Amino acid sequence: MKALGVILFSVTSFILAYLMFCPAPINAQAWTPSVAPSMSGALAPNNRLDHTVLLAEGVVEGPEDIEVDQNGDVFVSERTGDITKITADGTIVKLINTGGRPLGLDIDASGNLIIADAVKGLLMYSTDGELSTLVDQYDGVKLKFTDDVDIAEDGMIYFSDASTKHNYHDKFEIEILESSPYGRLFSYSPSTGETNLLVEGLYFANGVAVAKNQQYVLVNETFRYQITRYWIDGPKKGQSDIFATNLAGWPDGVSTAPDGSYWIAMFGPRTSDLDELHPNAWLKNIFSKMPDWALGEPPKYGLVVRIDESGQVLESLHAPDGRQFCQITSAEQFGDRLYLGTLNRSRAGYVQL
Repeated sequence: MKALGVILFSVTSFILAYLMFCPAPINAQAWTPSVAPSMSGALAPNNRLDHTVLLAEGVVEGPEDIEVDQNGDVFVSERTGDITKITADGTIVKLINTGGRPLGLDIDASGNLIIADAVKGLLMYSTDGELSTLVDQYDGVKLKFTDDVDIAEDGMIYFSDASTKHNYHDKFEIEILESSPYGRLFSYSPSTGETNLLVEGLYFANGVAVAKNQQYVLVNETFRYQITRYWIDGPKKGQSDIFATNLAGWPDGVSTAPDGSYWIAMFGPRTSDLDELHPNAWLKNIFSKMPDWALGEPPKYGLVVRIDESGQVLESLHAPDGRQFCQITSAEQFGDRLYLGTLNRSRAGYVQL
């Protein structure tokens, strides 16, 4: 027993020494989140997502984003690298494998599929079946984490680069704990081939959506619970500001609804434990050295929020137990259906609005 005690003491001492003195993989920044909004009123929990109609269950893996064409065909980006089409009659077609991790999707005026691939950059899958690279670097440096994309009526492509430090294969917990502004928003002109940096210093630049009036583009800052707006036209052209802040969850995907409001896919609701940890940079550095199992997982809770053009919450859709659909990464309205994507589940789906 004495020998066992010595071994346990030695192991414990080694672990404590490692956590205390070994360099952390991050340089965490301290910040104090605002008190999370009350889950009441338009945010009150409900079971609307429990009625999600599942698509391609067990066939698609981690359909992060969903795009719907004018025929009602659904395109999803998978963890396997596949881009898969689910036709209106339910036929499932594997279109292409990018060789990376496709995330955001959008379709241009010519019917080409524009792909934000976390590994490969900004890609195009043309109507004739050719896959090509539009952008994979900026200012001579390779993009690390191309995340989402949306296309304006004039053809300009807007896309996010989630982080200049971390890539898709890094643990997302590390990025949350570091809480540093490594994200960027870009534009790409198909007519000139020119790429422009619009906004930098974003806290994990994620979902992108062009406003219905074409005046601005939104980009989600997932780990700051906020949405930044960049003005692409009008008297504020070239300026950026905060469109919505202190959101109820981690905003992942954002899309423009037909009425000009916005659907915000929340990867999960905020947790008090994380909000209370953020002001302590030293402790976050310690946590970053812990194994995955010690860091826990985001709540398996389904949440989508619709906000108006002033950033106010209009309604929310919930799945409190997360069994039918959770960890939602995209929400795209087509007609009276809201299509949903998710990072970690083997299914896509939609709810009737």
